[in-house]
Formats: sequence, structure tokens, C-alpha cells
Amino acid sequence: MKSIIYISTKTKNFSEEELGQLVESASQFNAANNITGCLIYNGMNFIQLIEGEAEDIHRCMERISADDRHTGIVVVRDLDIEKRECPDWNMIGRKVAPKQVEQEQADVSQLLALAEANTKTLFTSFSSL
Repeated sequence: MKSIIYISTKTKNFSEEELGQLVESASQFNAANNITGCLIYNGMNFIQLIEGEAEDIHRCMERISADDRHTGIVVVRDLDIEKRECPDWNMIGRKVAPKQVEQEQADVSQLLALAEANTKTLFTSFSSL
């Protein structure tokens, strides 16, 4: 299996409803392709973890790269894995508010309860940007 974490920058503002639609669309695609993951949006940037079979992840990254709602995709981690860090979610997502850093970091850490320590650190650090 493959695990990728990337960061990108929005090209438009997202309302809570639009973010929910994005997460729902990703969740449906991921369910059909046996992919799991987590998406966090801080009002400017996205960080996303996707995991699944390498072929499925490659196809998912092609779809993500073609999406014009964000730009500047930077892959910060690309690993071969034996077990999933988000096994229970096709896609879970949330918007974090940097002014509530401690609570947001605790919430993100709880979302990723099964994740490796370095994954939790990356996502909780992102939530404070």
C-alpha cells in the first residue's frame, strides 16, 4: 500500500458548505477506489493524507492534480505502508481556525488517533498555521 501527504494552496475561498461538498465528493471517489484519508483546510491551504493501493493512489493524485480549486501541490510524504492510518474513513475533513490553536490541534490529533506520531505532528502543526 501507499500513503501520500500533500499540501496545496486554494485558488478560491471555500464556504463551510463547499468544503463539505468537496469532502463528500472525495469520500465517494475514495469509497469506490478503496482509498482512505483525511483533509484539513486552514482557510488558505489544504493538507491531505490519502492511503490505499499504489495504483489507486496514483489515479487519485491525477484527479487531485487536475482540480483547479487548488494549486501548488507539494508532496511532503510518499511512503509504502503496511497498515492504514485512517482505516475508518474514506475521507474525513474539517476546517481549522488558527486563532483557536490549542483546541484545533487537540481535535486534529483526536481525528488521527490511529496515525503514526510523525503524521499527527505534521497535521497538528499545520492546524496552527
